[in-house]
Amino acid sequence: MAKLHDALLEHDKKGIFTAEARNLMGYSSGFMPLDYQNGYLLSVTDKNNNVTERWANTGIFGGQFMTVIGKSGVAKTSFCVQAGSHIIRPFEYGEYYHIDAEGSSNLSRIRALNHFTTEEMKDKYYMPAIDYVEDAFKHIYHLAKVKLETKELFYNTGKLNEYGEEICLPQPTVYLIDSLPSLQTKEVEDSDELGTQTYNMRLAIAYNTFYKRLRPIIQKANITVMAINHIKDKPEMAFQKTQAQIQYMKTNENIPGGTGPIYYSQNLLRFIYKGKYVFEKDGFDGFLVEVQFIKSKTNRGGSSVQLVYDYNTGFDPWLTMLHYANMACVIKGRNPYSYFESAPDIKFNSKQFRDIIGGKPELRDALLRDCAPSLYKLLSTNQLDPEKEFSPQEIINRFNEAYQENDVDFDTEVHRDE
Repeated sequence: MAKLHDALLEHDKKGIFTAEARNLMGYSSGFMPLDYQNGYLLSVTDKNNNVTERWANTGIFGGQFMTVIGKSGVAKTSFCVQAGSHIIRPFEYGEYYHIDAEGSSNLSRIRALNHFTTEEMKDKYYMPAIDYVEDAFKHIYHLAKVKLETKELFYNTGKLNEYGEEICLPQPTVYLIDSLPSLQTKEVEDSDELGTQTYNMRLAIAYNTFYKRLRPIIQKANITVMAINHIKDKPEMAFQKTQAQIQYMKTNENIPGGTGPIYYSQNLLRFIYKGKYVFEKDGFDGFLVEVQFIKSKTNRGGSSVQLVYDYNTGFDPWLTMLHYANMACVIKGRNPYSYFESAPDIKFNSKQFRDIIGGKPELRDALLRDCAPSLYKLLSTNQLDPEKEFSPQEIINRFNEAYQENDVDFDTEVHRDE
């Protein structure tokens, strides 16, 4: 007797009952601790349920919503610019759309963050003049339709899904909404209402519709929508505490925009300032940011990683890895004779680490070798075959692929065509 599903397909003229594989594909943000804290081990199985392959699906997942929250001054926009640019840069048709609803970004700063050449900025990085949520919806919706109708935009990822099928997707596109509360609705653009409860309710409804209607099509078109949001104080009466808006948030904190941005986000990341770096002591001026995973559908909520921010160049992948190695206790000795456990003969000064790491592959290999075991532990395992071993070599290969562009001198890169 045929399966019920097969019987449904025989009479399905509109494709209602067709089952499509919903493949998640992670793309490197350029910051390996964050990528692995958000990733998971994917087990490929055969018809007999035997695990034939396992690979680390890490990074920011394409075709999903991601919300970044935090106080002002913790480099939320910088992270989104850098991570999104890193995702689309290797792809011929990869594009980044930066909706600057706050009007606070400029091209010079963006180029300092993403290291794009003039041609890359013209061909890949766009800043459409969008101020209303309705226009943002139309822009994303119609671009998604074009992507799905243009077959040459699809590519083979080289990876297999859980059933052993090849994962083929449209080349990635990234949207940044900076910020969501600055995106207004046309419904009340001529209204004399200002900050009233009715106006805020209409905005929340508009945001919810935006997320709800776009969710299925951005997944199919492999469009990642990053939205920056804020944290506001929630008025509470004494001795009448309410529940937190979402787990891992405080009871007196509120994320504006209603439930849509929270409910539909694959990731909800909170950026928290943790301390500063000074040139005299650390070799650069900047600060440390803790990225807390308030929500993650692919790993553990409530977990966190730390990123290193340089005032001149933004979040730095090499300094972030050095900080991670230090937290993992794999750095021995003291400046200027620090070394990694697996390479005691290779000494370095942490103040000069960023300047020398690109030209010393043996130092990079030592960093990766010693950090690989702890990075592996960050992954959500979902183990089907606990006896199947996972080689840390994959982490090393992924790292080299993710950071190979950082060997390019920025000054040469951005001015080579001028």
